[in-house]
Amino acid sequence: MIGKSYAKIAIVGSALCLAMVLCASFARYRSEQSFIDGAENGFGIDGMYVNDGATRPSMAILAGEDMEWQICNDDGSCLSGRLAATSDP
Repeated sequence: MIGKSYAKIAIVGSALCLAMVLCASFARYRSEQSFIDGAENGFGIDGMYVNDGATRPSMAILAGEDMEWQICNDDGSCLSGRLAATSDP
């Protein structure tokens, strides 16, 4: 009777471990595939990039149709421009 309980626990534990290994390997595959897709087609860079300190420069990239970017310094001076698509991402 006790042997059957241990066998059931071992089977359930093995099934859970197998499920965890499969999930982890699938997540790793998706991560690698995302990196490969980015390397082949280019990485998305939309967003705002800023250092932790308030006195550091910040950079914003708005990759819409205009593909604009802007860098602002701590003194309020800003530099703006446009990105151009290339054939090689």
